[in-house]
Amino acid sequence: MIAMQGFTRGVAYPVPVRIPIKTLNIHRAPHLDEIATAVLVAAYGEAYFPGVRTALAEGKIDFTEREWSREEYIKFETLPIGTGYGTWFNEHIRGGDRMKGQCAFTLAVRYLHLGEMPALRRLTQEVYESDTEAKCTPTMLAELVKTDHRHQIEYVHTVTKQVVRPGERLHVFAWATPFILAIIDRQAQIIRGEALGHRHGEKTLRDYFHRWLRDQEKCLAETGDVMDPRVKSSLSKQISDSMRNKATKVTELAHIVEALTRTGKSETFIVDRLEYVFNAMLISQTDFWAEYDRQELEEADKGPPALTDALFDDRPAKLYISVVVSSSPQAAKVARFRRNRIQDEMGVAKADRIPGLTLLRAPDKGNMQIFTDRELAGVRVRAGSESCVGVLEIAIRMIRTLELLFQGADPRDVQIKTFTALGMEGEGPDKIWYYFKNGGMAMNGSTTKDRPPTKILPTQMLTILQHAFHPDLFQIWVDKQLPRYLPNK
Repeated sequence: MIAMQGFTRGVAYPVPVRIPIKTLNIHRAPHLDEIATAVLVAAYGEAYFPGVRTALAEGKIDFTEREWSREEYIKFETLPIGTGYGTWFNEHIRGGDRMKGQCAFTLAVRYLHLGEMPALRRLTQEVYESDTEAKCTPTMLAELVKTDHRHQIEYVHTVTKQVVRPGERLHVFAWATPFILAIIDRQAQIIRGEALGHRHGEKTLRDYFHRWLRDQEKCLAETGDVMDPRVKSSLSKQISDSMRNKATKVTELAHIVEALTRTGKSETFIVDRLEYVFNAMLISQTDFWAEYDRQELEEADKGPPALTDALFDDRPAKLYISVVVSSSPQAAKVARFRRNRIQDEMGVAKADRIPGLTLLRAPDKGNMQIFTDRELAGVRVRAGSESCVGVLEIAIRMIRTLELLFQGADPRDVQIKTFTALGMEGEGPDKIWYYFKNGGMAMNGSTTKDRPPTKILPTQMLTILQHAFHPDLFQIWVDKQLPRYLPNK
């Protein structure tokens, strides 16, 4: 059961159509925008979708991408959120594109006529930014949701004594639902000028964290174990950073704890919900440092990341390329962290660091993903005379060119000189790669989308990436590498 305190909201506009709902349909690893949409519709949309509040409260959520038509969803009394092209709360358009300036949550705000509600403004902005930009801190709600999805170790909840297992998606809603409602209610308080000052004895995120940390260390001591000091230091820093950022971001964990307290939630209630979050953060950091040690050993054998020439915003530059084979959800973050640490050890000033990207390959099926450093967001790259915004714009075109050729496409249809369409955001004509321009990512499958593994070999992919960021190198690839994949060559 999902706590539904505060779900007594009204509707200020006429309701055009009432659609009875018994089940929610959300993809298997919902992002913050889908979770927040479910909460928002349950809180304010009962008049539009009667039964939606009960469906969420009772956990009647189908984590399968049905992709039915709107009529089929209505027939089966199911509300899709982030699934089903052309449905109420899905910003994705068939063919791989997405509605400009929208996410599931902004569509819900508009559909429910809540755009003029002041208490929703900051939350709406942050949910949208978290869905379209890779700028979240580890303790912002969007990243905490991803952290919870990623963990692969079951644990016993110290308050409820229940075993929390990976893959049980409902427990994300168990803690995220009251967090989202508290943010909205707290913003309403602030707008009314209520409960603005710190109360004597009021516990903060830091207080709850230290209490949880003492309990963890006590449990470890009983078995003769200790927490990895790197894990403890990283967690403590994340909490301190959240405390500093709580005034600027309403989805920061420190602000959420304050919101829960100021809107009347008991200490027991807060401890219960934070238990999920702290344990997910612990597991995440434990995995991070285990992956760090693994990559360090691997790097000792194969050497440091590759270095290639680039032309960013028409200025000569360098780019590191890390190739990592790992199933760890922390692999890309570790690779970026290691690139920065290597440069720190070389005495490179932070402002002079060479940016990089990570080519991540799954060891079992061979699916690949590409992640670029945040510093490269919005960078302009060039292919011949064509200039493109998006650091992976040329690389994804090269990748999709090979995918289509491997699929038997006519080479005349994928000529490298006229392949602008292959740079489309989202899913391209190859149906293999998903391109996320603002996030600087390209994914051959993900936690929410199963895709067959690419037929491009790791060595071929590395060659593409070594030639994708400088027009001279790109031309060499066109002249020397591409003909190898064309018929009768």
